[in-house]
Amino acid sequence: MNNSTENALALFPHQPNEMPRLSTETEPPTFTTIKNFQQKLDANMMAIDSTTTNLGHLAIVTTDEEFDTMNGGPYIVSTDPGPTAPNPVVSITPTTNNDQAQAIFGALLFTAVETIRLFNQQKQEYNLYPAVKKVA
Repeated sequence: MNNSTENALALFPHQPNEMPRLSTETEPPTFTTIKNFQQKLDANMMAIDSTTTNLGHLAIVTTDEEFDTMNGGPYIVSTDPGPTAPNPVVSITPTTNNDQAQAIFGALLFTAVETIRLFNQQKQEYNLYPAVKKVA
């Protein structure tokens, strides 16, 4: 198991070894055992936050139609934000006075920090989705 898979598994409230059994050697699956298993699986998927829905990664274990009905729209898979955060560029011209320059610098500093935070959040979610899908 790779590190991403282990990180995804750590987020599950019901670990794989704690999941209900669907069947045994002597007992076939029943509606109840399948329902119990699906409920725990759904809980695991919903426990992993997503920036695109309040239902976590539930879309991985439901049909598109089921998820659309529950969510009020389709699941949006995160896209790779790229290798680095975008550069927030602000120009200070020779005619900019000192007060304006300080205000621009303060805004630029906030913008840069927020840009990096959002980039890291997007990158984390982009990397988490395939790991969750792999263990679901």
